[in-house]
Amino acid sequence: MRDSDDEAEKAEPRATQPPQNINEVQLGCRVVFKRGTDLERGTVRYAGRLVGKDGQYLGIELNTNTGNHDGTYQNHTYFKCKPKRGIFIPINKVQLVYPSV
Repeated sequence: MRDSDDEAEKAEPRATQPPQNINEVQLGCRVVFKRGTDLERGTVRYAGRLVGKDGQYLGIELNTNTGNHDGTYQNHTYFKCKPKRGIFIPINKVQLVYPSV
């Protein structure tokens, strides 16, 4: 990612909205979510169910190395990304990001 892209990514405002259901989420869309006191940003790489978990999850490729994995959960690869760039988040914990108009 270029420096100008990094700055644009950090810049606000961006319109955000929580998805109402999994059908509103497209692979490649941008999301933000709270993780502790931090606001994390990433790109949706998977949307659906996870083995051994109830509910709908999003597989997110994070912008930073603050993730838990590389897109693999319980020996099942849902998507691929660099190590420590992947995380799975329940769909109700994210906000979809829309460019400002």
